[in-house]
Amino acid sequence: MSLVDRAGVGAAAWVVTSAVFSVPLVAWGLWRPSVALPVLLVAVAVAVRVARSVPCVAGPRWAAISLVLVAVAGGVWAGATHAEHVVLRRDAGTYALSAQHLATAHRLGVDVDVPALGGAAALATAGV
Repeated sequence: MSLVDRAGVGAAAWVVTSAVFSVPLVAWGLWRPSVALPVLLVAVAVAVRVARSVPCVAGPRWAAISLVLVAVAGGVWAGATHAEHVVLRRDAGTYALSAQHLATAHRLGVDVDVPALGGAAALATAGV
């Protein structure tokens, strides 16, 4: 079994375990580097253990090479055409703003400044 074959299983296991561990941290407002880093390191250890224990079928070399080439090409294309990350709109902008808020507030909820929206009377208007 090659390293490339195990890496796919390990990466998938790491994404799943990271999500399982991270969602409660975000919900409880504990998503800080001092808490998240040890949790993500535990997720890496779990992923390595899972990758070693799950039986994998070895794929052809051309498939692994093609996958790496497509990933690199996608990364180069995203780097060359990064305009969607400059203008914060649509999906990329939403993701960037959500990540920035999560990094600074350490929780998902966004506080609403009611006076900035026109006060309670404006919020009582239908359609607002």
